[in-house]
Amino acid sequence: MASSGDFEALLTGCLSIDNQVRKHAEDTIKQLSAKPEVIPELLQRVQTAANPQVRQLAAVLLRKWIARHWSKLSPEVKSGAQQVLLERIANEQEHSVRRAMADVVASVAHLTLPQGQWPGLLEFLHQCSRADSAEHREVGLLLFAALFETIGDTLQPHAASILQAVAASISHPSDLVQTAALSVIEPLLPYMTDAQVPAFHALLGALLPCAQAALVAQNEDLLGHMCQVLVEVAECPAPLLQPCLQQVLEMCMTIATNKHFESNTREQALQLLQWMAKFKPKQLTRHKLLMCAIVEALCEMCCEPTPPDYDDAQELPPQKVAAQALDVLALSLNSQHVVPACWQFVQAAASSPDMHRRAAAMMVCAVSAEGCSEALRKRLPQVLPLLLTALQDPEGDVRGVAAFALGQFSEYLQPEILEHYTEVMPGVFRLLGDPNHDVQERACYALDAFCENLEPSEILPYMPQLVEQLLLVLQNGKPGVQEMALSAVSSIASAAQQAFQPHTAVMLPVLHHFMQHPGKEYLDCRCRAIESAGIIVGALGAEDPVISPHINGMMEVALQGFSLTDSPDLRDHSHAMFAHIAKALGERFAGWLPR
Repeated sequence: MASSGDFEALLTGCLSIDNQVRKHAEDTIKQLSAKPEVIPELLQRVQTAANPQVRQLAAVLLRKWIARHWSKLSPEVKSGAQQVLLERIANEQEHSVRRAMADVVASVAHLTLPQGQWPGLLEFLHQCSRADSAEHREVGLLLFAALFETIGDTLQPHAASILQAVAASISHPSDLVQTAALSVIEPLLPYMTDAQVPAFHALLGALLPCAQAALVAQNEDLLGHMCQVLVEVAECPAPLLQPCLQQVLEMCMTIATNKHFESNTREQALQLLQWMAKFKPKQLTRHKLLMCAIVEALCEMCCEPTPPDYDDAQELPPQKVAAQALDVLALSLNSQHVVPACWQFVQAAASSPDMHRRAAAMMVCAVSAEGCSEALRKRLPQVLPLLLTALQDPEGDVRGVAAFALGQFSEYLQPEILEHYTEVMPGVFRLLGDPNHDVQERACYALDAFCENLEPSEILPYMPQLVEQLLLVLQNGKPGVQEMALSAVSSIASAAQQAFQPHTAVMLPVLHHFMQHPGKEYLDCRCRAIESAGIIVGALGAEDPVISPHINGMMEVALQGFSLTDSPDLRDHSHAMFAHIAKALGERFAGWLPR
């Protein structure tokens, strides 16, 4: 082992900006780490090195290697190490070094505390967590959090007193102490017993005023951390939130509706509401007036414009976060807790001069369609005219959301929505030629969902215009729009059956083009074209004079796709096409089986 001076020089060398010096020091330290004598050397450095970066590095290396060598150390060295660690926790002035030392304490405690080989540690941590010094409180609480994550069973008998320490620290003026206190809650939850529920309720009573203070101070980091912790608390089987659920939800909605907060903070605030709706809906619906206020607030959030600095790769804008929350409420709660407030909002907002409110009205209709389908079926004669009017809105964003809402209605309000096909179809036709590609894509989605369940006699009068408009989209649209148009072709062919025959000659060459398109961005189009071709064969039969000459080409293109691209979706759609063609050909399909 290197001399004391040499060892400290090696640690200093590891921090050098000179690559050669740093590499030599790191290689030498790595060789020394194989021997248990490295532990006393590192302990010495955390005590005596004048450079705090050296002390921090020594602590980091201790945490890395102490578990490997602990069993090889003598009882005297082990006892001395424990004493040094606690002494440094108590006296170290540098925050980064103290945090690194806390990590070492957690590693040694994991090895010794369950066996009763560190008798003074818990008392030391209790003293730290109640100390006047914010630095000591923070490290004591962080160690409790770390130990609950690794040896929670050992700490379980002390859970009540630790909860008291957390409650006493949650309102501490230091953000670091508050954050450390919050970090204890999640790993402690699995070790909660019924006897400790009152202590947790006292903690919750201390947390709510702290949250109000953080709201006043606009402390988003702390509020976001609180919301994350409360979601974990809600998942606990014990009724931990029950006494304060209304205040907790009101706090979350205050955060969520604050337009000055970041989108991520607002989204975190709504996670608790969504979790409660999914897994503990009865607790939510006991607060009827609050639920009505929450739905109204979410509808208003849907009206917010997208922030100018919004990054769709990193976050959802507030209106989409609110729409997601409404969707979850609609799916999870009885519609009587959702529909009245939504409908009141939709009626007023649909005719607003503000385009964002008109778009929000359509989005509220869309996200409530699945979960509140029964209630919306009864209101369809009142809701549908608003939606059809929105399809003609001068703003493309409103038209697009209205088309999406129509697609949702077409999926979830069957069969009542189909009774209005004479009103719906002309509205969709107009959007297929819309200059806005997003509107076109959603119009194709609505057409796909709506036409799938029409009777041949109902769709027949619209076939020429349908095919003409879809061919234009397939020739001029973007890949995303073309994919939805191809899916609409599948639905129309499935609904029309033999009525599709006059349009086969113009549609098959277009499908063949997409079925063999090599571009990666066109892979979804390729899948949809294969699907459409199979459905058309299934609808018209292999003997159809237009279809028959194309069947071999369809099979060849699909089989080539198997060898040229490794796409599960392409294989699935090809198999579906094979099934349609096999049914149409009967025994004649046997010639393809060896392929």
